[in-house]
Amino acid sequence: MVLQTVDPWSIRAGMDTAIAGRMRPAYRAREYQALRAERRLPVQARLLTVGAQDAVEWSDRLGRDVRSIPNGAELAVRSGTRRDGPVVCFVGSLNYGPNIDSVGVLINKVAPLVWQQVPDARFVIAGRRPAPAVLALAGDRVEILANVPTVLDVFHGADVAVFPDEHGVGIRNSVREALAAGTPVVATPVAAREQEAHPLLTVEEDIGRIADRVVGYLTEPRTEQSGTESEAAVRTWGVVTREYLDELRLAITQDGHNPQPRSSPV
Repeated sequence: MVLQTVDPWSIRAGMDTAIAGRMRPAYRAREYQALRAERRLPVQARLLTVGAQDAVEWSDRLGRDVRSIPNGAELAVRSGTRRDGPVVCFVGSLNYGPNIDSVGVLINKVAPLVWQQVPDARFVIAGRRPAPAVLALAGDRVEILANVPTVLDVFHGADVAVFPDEHGVGIRNSVREALAAGTPVVATPVAAREQEAHPLLTVEEDIGRIADRVVGYLTEPRTEQSGTESEAAVRTWGVVTREYLDELRLAITQDGHNPQPRSSPV
């Protein structure tokens, strides 16, 4: 038995196809090629992926079992109230199509509504390899931080993290990381997909309501969460590690009872 943790590339390619516009036929061909490659994965391999919804869809596509083990986050709750002026942040890979779109929505649609009520609000966009479309959004009240050493500093320096995603698959790790850092999060249903309930997580679909929630966090004093409350609400990497170890033990046990030729992981 081989244990393989892989991304469902056909599902991700399907997302890319949906937002490809004029290039859609080419993207659809790539989606089909990815699915063909996935169907050639060794039959003796146990397949794992991150998102539970992706696991169900992928299992249907491949006609085999796929299990989900969601990612975790490091608990790093800040203490005290940070007040260096109102700050909104977004964190994510800034060369990734859905994130580029999400940043555009944040700065072009959400930010103007926020500035109407909080003119001095700053928006900090942090992540690796910012695309030209992201860099073009920089301004007096919009800061683009490329390849930051740690996103924890970004979260701890903000009053609220906002993720107005319109596209995406799997689980958005940035939402988990922000919550684990004790930073309030306002997210669309797409960005908050498969996130556990958390006292600092607000899910809104309407742009106006997202902006209103952000304004509330920027203007209303709040009480910091205690470490105990946050720890109870955050799925830590320790939990994730134990689940992977359980899966490895099961794979080893089954391999011992049902020896089969081994294949190299992809």
